[in-house]
Amino acid sequence: MIRRALFYLNKSKISAVQIVRDAAAQCRKNEIEPCFFAEDRDWLCAQLPQLVGGVSFVDRPVPGEIDLILVFGGDGTMLRALDSYVSCDIPMLGVNLGRMGFLLE
Repeated sequence: MIRRALFYLNKSKISAVQIVRDAAAQCRKNEIEPCFFAEDRDWLCAQLPQLVGGVSFVDRPVPGEIDLILVFGGDGTMLRALDSYVSCDIPMLGVNLGRMGFLLE
């Protein structure tokens, strides 16, 4: 069962704000706690201030505390997430915000 989903963001994608807002709402609707990296706090405060109050922040994903990593970006974003966190052994799901998307749909 997925209880907490960590959002890995490519903040340079124009559609990121709307997609992240909608994805966080869907998580809550399905009783999944949206969680973000601490380094994204300033961006979230500026872009989605209504979201910040109800989410938690982590420095690094910890197995057992994070059940899923949602990767928002393109293929490069997914490759960076995999390179950084594949050793955590937490499933990752990619959401393509790019144009082509060989790895992500």
